Amino acid sequence: LKTLPGGKRKGLNIVSWSPRLKPPKVAPSPVLDPSTSFAGAVGPAAPEGEYAYRLTKGKDTYEGTVAVTYDPDFPHAPADRAQQQRTVQELYDMLARLAYVADAGTEARDAALERAEGLAEDDDLAVRLRGFADDLDGLHGGLMVTEQVQGISGRSELREKLVSLYAAVAGYGGRPTRSQLDRMEYFRGEIAQADGDFTALTDAALAELNAALAARGLETIPLLTVEEFEARDG
Repeated sequence: LKTLPGGKRKGLNIVSWSPRLKPPKVAPSPVLDPSTSFAGAVGPAAPEGEYAYRLTKGKDTYEGTVAVTYDPDFPHAPADRAQQQRTVQELYDMLARLAYVADAGTEARDAALERAEGLAEDDDLAVRLRGFADDLDGLHGGLMVTEQVQGISGRSELREKLVSLYAAVAGYGGRPTRSQLDRMEYFRGEIAQADGDFTALTDAALAELNAALAARGLETIPLLTVEEFEARDG
């Protein structure tokens, strides 16, 4: 989960690990809104269980396990904690999927516009490239607030609503409310719809554009893979 630097002073050194996972991947937005800007900056609490650790000192390596558990007087029952952790994990994954669609779509849009700039304005391929970019822009705009504004806009789209729900559920150690679970169910459908729209746009349509670009000896439009996205920091 994490690599922690050891101390370099002589004698006993203590290394602390906050039992939290990495913050979720959240699609970037130009809107400054504290209610969402910082809500996704904290990762969820690590689930209860045994965690392995590996301590490296020079050429020597020491391994072991440490148990992560709750204090006996923690106010929420194990079943409630388990429900909360499952819900947080699903919201965490939804945010990552939304962030992938945003990043991959934006990069494909920019690449399409770049290819179009090198062609005549009325070239059929240039028109198709700009249309493809517009379709990706439309999808992007329906998922999150995208226009640059001064201060707090008050607007919210799927991204902003999903971040707020994640923060609310992750910030409370007990069972999520019925309303929160219902909202997650709704967002699950919205993510699936966005995913389907994105796949439709970047499947056959992108293949046809790339075939046309290749036929003219032009650089094709790459599509960011999930693996490449997951390897990125943040």
